[in-house]
Amino acid sequence: MAKEEIKGLEDALMQAAESLEAVGRVLAADKGLEDAAERVADTLGAVGEAAVDKGFEDAAMHAVKSLEAVGRAAADMGLYFASGRVAESLGAVGEVAADKEGFEEAARQVAESLGAVGRAAADKGLDFGGWHAALSLGAVGRAAADKGLGAAARQAADSLEAMGKAAVEKGLEPSAEQAARSLAFMTLSSEELVNIPSSEELLYPTIRKYGSHLTKKERASVQRFKDLYEENLKRFRAE
Repeated sequence: MAKEEIKGLEDALMQAAESLEAVGRVLAADKGLEDAAERVADTLGAVGEAAVDKGFEDAAMHAVKSLEAVGRAAADMGLYFASGRVAESLGAVGEVAADKEGFEEAARQVAESLGAVGRAAADKGLDFGGWHAALSLGAVGRAAADKGLGAAARQAADSLEAMGKAAVEKGLEPSAEQAARSLAFMTLSSEELVNIPSSEELLYPTIRKYGSHLTKKERASVQRFKDLYEENLKRFRAE
């Protein structure tokens, strides 16, 4: 394929991502169009995967950020299933990005975007979206760890901690439990395969950053998530 054709294909994928984002935002504003919003999420995920497959990093990043925008819009409007579908699509892009040489930043961005979508879903009480975000974050984090992508693995861990705490605060036990399970399983993989901080250092960036500025409720949420994490870590280590 000629250089001009390659550039044209990448530009087309970027434009597709931008157009789909615009459509997705409009659909997310109408609860009666949730099925259509889900299909947009699927298509955006396919665009992202195609961009990774072709080696188009900019186009992949466009697709990831567009998915995040649609996911946040879906969560803001309380679209239970669409928020989860966005998380699934992001996870699929993240796993192929982690497996593609030179795409660590795309994998890291997926982990960051999944955290944003997961927190947005949790804030609106959308357990389906939060649960799928946590599941996808675990898959992306483990894929990154397997490939030695420390920055992406650390971002996945930080996103899991943040969204897990948010899920606890909103009483979304399934989402919180899945975030703790994903983080615990990822920690074991990371300790063995990647030179990244210890499991304790991976946890609780909120506490490390803000310390005594956390409210009583925030501290209780972090402690509850810590307990869930340690329970899962103990269970995995015993298996």
